Amino acid sequence: MLRPAYTGEAADGGVRIDTDASPANVAFTGYAWFAVLTAAVGVVIAAVAWRAVQRGRVRGGVGWMLLAVFAAAAAAAAAYICGGFVVAALHPMPDVTQLQPGDTVTLVPPVEPGVGWVAGPFAAAVVYWCTNLVALQGQPQR
Repeated sequence: MLRPAYTGEAADGGVRIDTDASPANVAFTGYAWFAVLTAAVGVVIAAVAWRAVQRGRVRGGVGWMLLAVFAAAAAAAAAYICGGFVVAALHPMPDVTQLQPGDTVTLVPPVEPGVGWVAGPFAAAVVYWCTNLVALQGQPQR
């Protein structure tokens, strides 16, 4: 829902993008929203995992950090898939054969995450690792 759309006009059996009516950097904005949202989810996942360890319900360690990283990666995949469905529902691709010249349409380009795939897992790993490091600093030494 946060991804901006190009505004176009039907012409010559296709769609011509109106750069003046469209927001700037549409493709990059979609990529940035994906990276920011998956990183935020990664932070939440790491905070929940760290909190479970601090309550003493489970024993923390590298395994829990890897679990948080895996959960954040799964959340990134879910965000990518669900985002595609939401965009298709909000901005369906027009049938160019049914368009009349001058009709206005909106087109949302697909997100190509690239390095954005690791934003969530990396954020989860860093937050979990740093919170454990800070917690270790506060414990008395033996």
